[in-house]
Amino acid sequence: MTGKKTLNDSDAGMGSKRAGTEISLLMNTFICHPIGARPEEMESLLKNRPVAEIAIGMDHKVIHWNRAAELLTGYMAADVIGTDCHWQPFYREKKPILADLIVDGRTEEMALLYKNQDLMPSKVLPGGWELAGFFVNASGKRRLFYIIAGPIYNDREQMAGAVEIIQDMTQLVLINDLLAESEKRYRILCEYVADGMCLLREGRFILVNHSFVSMFGYEREEELLNRRFQDMVHDSHQSRIADVIANPSDEADKESDFQCLCTKKDTLSIWVEGHYTRIPWEGDKATLVTFRDITGNKLKEVSLEQEKERLSLENIKLKASIRERYRFGRLIGKSAVMQKVYEQIISAAGSRANVIIYGESGTGKELVAKEIHDMSERRGNEFVTVHCGAIPETLLESEFFGYRKGAFTGAYVDKHGYLDLANRGTLFLDEVGELGLNIQVKLLRAIEGGGYTPVGSSRVRQSDIRIIAATNRDLMEQVNRKAVRPDFFYRIHVLPITLPPLRERKEDLPLLVEHFINLYRQEDGPFRLPENVMESLYRHNWPGNVRELQNVIQRYLTEKKLDFLPTFPEKSIPAEMKGCGEVSLNSALEAFEKQFIEETLERHKWKKGKTANLLGVSRKTLFRKMKQYGLES
Repeated sequence: MTGKKTLNDSDAGMGSKRAGTEISLLMNTFICHPIGARPEEMESLLKNRPVAEIAIGMDHKVIHWNRAAELLTGYMAADVIGTDCHWQPFYREKKPILADLIVDGRTEEMALLYKNQDLMPSKVLPGGWELAGFFVNASGKRRLFYIIAGPIYNDREQMAGAVEIIQDMTQLVLINDLLAESEKRYRILCEYVADGMCLLREGRFILVNHSFVSMFGYEREEELLNRRFQDMVHDSHQSRIADVIANPSDEADKESDFQCLCTKKDTLSIWVEGHYTRIPWEGDKATLVTFRDITGNKLKEVSLEQEKERLSLENIKLKASIRERYRFGRLIGKSAVMQKVYEQIISAAGSRANVIIYGESGTGKELVAKEIHDMSERRGNEFVTVHCGAIPETLLESEFFGYRKGAFTGAYVDKHGYLDLANRGTLFLDEVGELGLNIQVKLLRAIEGGGYTPVGSSRVRQSDIRIIAATNRDLMEQVNRKAVRPDFFYRIHVLPITLPPLRERKEDLPLLVEHFINLYRQEDGPFRLPENVMESLYRHNWPGNVRELQNVIQRYLTEKKLDFLPTFPEKSIPAEMKGCGEVSLNSALEAFEKQFIEETLERHKWKKGKTANLLGVSRKTLFRKMKQYGLES
């Protein structure tokens, strides 16, 4: 019979005595028989259905109470089947449940009793009713139920009872309420905060707030969703946001700040300051970014920088107008050759080009480099000195470019390299001719804007540096010998400055002597060197230049006697140095340097510390030279 299930009249209302028969009929009511299923299997299926099911006969006594009903009510089936106590789990005093009202046909009372629970005819159970609402049980607990109930008919289409299905929705609704409240708070936070906020996944927008949309000149967030953040960044600032758009799975907990120039919808430029952090999102990783418009402040900074540069240039011009200078910063000398050096320093300070300083050891190349930096627009940032000849070749790359934790044994923490430290400042490469070809290639790439990669990292970094190099070698001759790459040479050899040796500017000796006396003399009052001492200073050839003079004056003030570096008679000069024309100038210089060091060591009984001091070089440099010429003892 359409829409109606049967229950035998003889079994209806028989309570627990007919429970097995009623359960069999209920199986016909709620599930289809699987082919070949035994009655006991069907009974087990019905008892273990996941929703609470209660059935009563026409006498209002319980004929079915499945396990889900036991869990929902706390009442066991054995205690309620055959009784009319099915109301007790739901009310403090006896009241009919929906199944009772269906059995008695009390439709009007049903509408009155459940007027606050959205009672309506059921769409899934013919002749049934359904409702949803809160109920207070016997213990005073408030619970939200969804209930559907309907009549059971016998084979003569007579009502034989009613069934009621109950689903507890309390926990689900609480979760939905919490989610709704959480979403509401999120919306308040995102939509009313002044800063722009967005969420990026694989570099594309998946969420944006109202402030972000407005900041970039858009009207609706849909205009931005799924677009690439990188497309809004000015070409000149792409490298600055590389970390932001990088795959967040690389460094899931990383957070950092950045500034970049972006383009609004109307193509106008806008400076933004951002902060990004990696967060979990839908089982993956995403990047949460907050933005602040700093265009006004940035324009003020640019204006101040321009004014600062103008004043700096005026200061340089003023210094350039001063003639017959006796000293220039830490440099001392009034000779014509030194005046030319001062002019070159001023020109180099006003330029952004790389500088190469030539000069013998001890002429003050590092002092010149420092003066250029201190007068340039970079003076507020770092001046990083690198003694190229003192770094083992195996450590050059890690020293220049830094390394990441775990890159090699002993790399316990991340370390910044020279290029990181000199960012926006000056990198001074002392004795640049000592660098090998391999590191020249990588330095050249970094200098030309191609960036560099720290050891143990796969991410390319950028550094805004100015190179000032120094050498006592002929770099062009080094290029011819293929010891220096031509492209590296032309990149650093832009503004050359050549420092004269002390023997070519002996008119500066009195000024230099006075300076070193004031520096090292501890007694008060005026002091002058005896005439015969000054004459000896004039006669000396000063192979160690100003550094040698400094050491001689310091020793004289301490020991009250002159002690020059040794000079060698003609007979001690190697044959290849006598101008026979069979060797290169560099080979002759190296031969002289070897013999010069060896004889100085012998004179001072191979005391390396004293020898290095007399030669005006560091102990490390002396040890390297001894190893180079096979003079190790």
